[in-house]
Amino acid sequence: MLILVTDAHIRDNTAAAADFLAMLERIADSQHDVVFLGDIVDLWVALQNFPNAFGQDLLDWCCQQKERRFVAYLEGNHEFFVHRHHGEDFSSSSELALAWGDCVFMHGDRIHIVSLLTAFILWLAKSWLGYTAMRWTPGAPAITAWMKSKLSSEARGIADNLPEEAVRPWAEREDRRYPGRQVFVGHFHVPAEWAFASGGAFRVVPAWKNGQLVGLFDPETGAYQTGSWRELLG
Repeated sequence: MLILVTDAHIRDNTAAAADFLAMLERIADSQHDVVFLGDIVDLWVALQNFPNAFGQDLLDWCCQQKERRFVAYLEGNHEFFVHRHHGEDFSSSSELALAWGDCVFMHGDRIHIVSLLTAFILWLAKSWLGYTAMRWTPGAPAITAWMKSKLSSEARGIADNLPEEAVRPWAEREDRRYPGRQVFVGHFHVPAEWAFASGGAFRVVPAWKNGQLVGLFDPETGAYQTGSWRELLG
């Protein structure tokens, strides 16, 4: 079985962080593979001058567990340089998308761009210019946290939303290009599932932060369900 986890938005030293680590312990006791679809950490800049205790705990767990199971990580739009600097800590990782058998995983933030400004800011932050600024600017962690607090959907009062009029046509085009693929994304927080005549499907995995939900997929049968990790993982 494959566990899919996305959009936990964990912050250091919170009850949610403790619950997430408890879930990792439960996964470690299972035989399941796991894919993290991004934005697991609320703001994760994987550089030496940006300490993040929860992020380090997650890396340590993944590095250990990749010897026992498939552990994949898709970088979200709240995470920076995780794939580039820590790719060796996972079985597989990517800033964009990765394939595993008939499955394709991505965070999903590139499917529907809210504005060109948003796209430019994300590109700039993940470029070598962004790297240089965040690595060497005095007070970069505080500046970055301030900017995130102003630009986040939460700060701007934007509710979770799935723009189906944009996302579903994208999924249908992908199915025509690559029929039969099982596509899993996060980012939108709101669960959705569309099955296609080719046998392929597109699924938005629900955000972990909303009730500690995960997805559970059986690659052999194609069965998929979502629910609280405590219920699905026994």
